Amino acid sequence: MQPMSLSAKKRDAFIMLVYEILALLYFAHKLLPAVGEYMNNMVYFITFSVLFVLSFLICCNRKYADIHLNFAVVFAITIIDFLYSVDSTKIVSVGTSLYGLLQTVLFAWIGLVLITRSKTKHIKRIFVFILLAYMVTAVTTLIGNIKYVEPSRLLATLSNTDELYMLYSGENIGGFVFTYEAVLIVPIFIYFFRKKIINRALSLAVIVFLGFMILQTEYMTAVVMYLFSLLLLVLPKVSRRKIIIFSLVLLLIFVFNSVWLADIVDLMSEKVEGQTIVNRLQDISSFLREGEVSVGSASNNRLEVYSESINTFLDTSFLGSWSDDGIGGHSFFLDTIAKYGLLGLALMILMYRSMYKTFILPFKNEDFYPYIFFIYLIAIILAIINPKTFQFMFVCVIPIFAHSVKSIKSTARKEK
Repeated sequence: MQPMSLSAKKRDAFIMLVYEILALLYFAHKLLPAVGEYMNNMVYFITFSVLFVLSFLICCNRKYADIHLNFAVVFAITIIDFLYSVDSTKIVSVGTSLYGLLQTVLFAWIGLVLITRSKTKHIKRIFVFILLAYMVTAVTTLIGNIKYVEPSRLLATLSNTDELYMLYSGENIGGFVFTYEAVLIVPIFIYFFRKKIINRALSLAVIVFLGFMILQTEYMTAVVMYLFSLLLLVLPKVSRRKIIIFSLVLLLIFVFNSVWLADIVDLMSEKVEGQTIVNRLQDISSFLREGEVSVGSASNNRLEVYSESINTFLDTSFLGSWSDDGIGGHSFFLDTIAKYGLLGLALMILMYRSMYKTFILPFKNEDFYPYIFFIYLIAIILAIINPKTFQFMFVCVIPIFAHSVKSIKSTARKEK
């Protein structure tokens, strides 16, 4: 019986080795645009398929039943989007929705498999790979935005068959999703800096560099959220309570003393060079001072699409249109309630509650808990302002980060 046991262990170890290599390749495809652009379609299909099948076989276990229930709640809106697309006459829409659903589920399964089946040292190496991939893309994105005119913003409007899209992706320039994910990893590096997990000078350099890169992409909301993240650097002792209080204070200042904020915004607009950001800052200043923005401006256009979704929600007696008509397309929160009404609102509340209970709350006794809670808070704000939820950060990056840091701290305590 003993040889059989050893053989089974070797088999499982080999399967996990293959799984981890394929996971790294899959992460590279997502985090490094050039890899996604140049990877052979058949190689990607095989990687995706093998990972999906292995994940399914590993995760279809009763001990994961509660986790899968939480996953189902987190992905409920994605599932409804897919079911809605099935009723669509556009086959492309069905295929896109199905792929998006399977990809979302796969990332969740990869995170689950890695933290429950991989060796601790392998989890840490995978996390280092994820951070390095983000940093490599950050460097090439900065270079690309200096070399070309607003490539990161253009990528959000281009089809993956457009020549410019292939050019920018081939040079590993990150677009909309990458820029905002870069914002979401800033708190992780601030944690590294404050807790001396890695060299403080290196951590601070990365924080500053990411800020400069985000500024160059000219995504105004990303810049504001980056500056908001720097709150974690100045708070005497970071805690969830302090984060909530400080956020509420900022909100009250915004509501009752907006002229003071407008002065700060005007000062910022004089210091930056990107015309898109300057225009956005001027729009914000105008809104803070006068309650309105100029007609035809980007900010005014955004307010119009927000209004479109709000009006659809109200016009359908809070039941939703269950149609793509009347959907602004620029706010996950507003678009969801416009499309699915009060059901969509309920599902969003359950989704974020489940995300918190599954991916944040289990680490409430760890010193990094306030930092991942801050990421959670920013993600909610971004979902109100933008059309993405950035679930990859929660189902994959944060669990791998949490288990890696716990391992590093455990090793440090043993060495003492």
